[in-house]
Amino acid sequence: MDGGDHDHLEPWTTETGDYYDRLVSLVQDSPAYAGAELVDGEQELVIFTVGTPSNRIAALIRAAPSSLRVTWRDAPYTSAELTDEVLRLMRERPARVSGGHALHDGTGIRLMGTDAELLAAEDPRELLGAMYPVTIERGGPAAFL
Repeated sequence: MDGGDHDHLEPWTTETGDYYDRLVSLVQDSPAYAGAELVDGEQELVIFTVGTPSNRIAALIRAAPSSLRVTWRDAPYTSAELTDEVLRLMRERPARVSGGHALHDGTGIRLMGTDAELLAAEDPRELLGAMYPVTIERGGPAAFL
């Protein structure tokens, strides 16, 4: 690197880049995948899934480079089921929901909209007929995030 503000990242990205790509690709292909998070400043990759890792994924986690800590956390829902729910709600409630996404930790969905009743609701899940926990943020028309 050139001595800029990102010098401290060089060992992280050089040593872990290929490993990270292999692991995340393998985990994302799993039907149990919920999401992943790189913990800023901690050199930790947290993977969220429903259930335990397969033998192949567990072996790859054990082979993590010393510069990266990999943590496996259980999630209540998969990315696929949460994403399907976001798309269903956008399709069925277009006047109320303008966008959204699955939360990376598999705990629910975040939707966008301008509907005052939804924004004020303590539990918008019931108003929408949602199958999973929902948070609403103010936002106009948007694509799926």
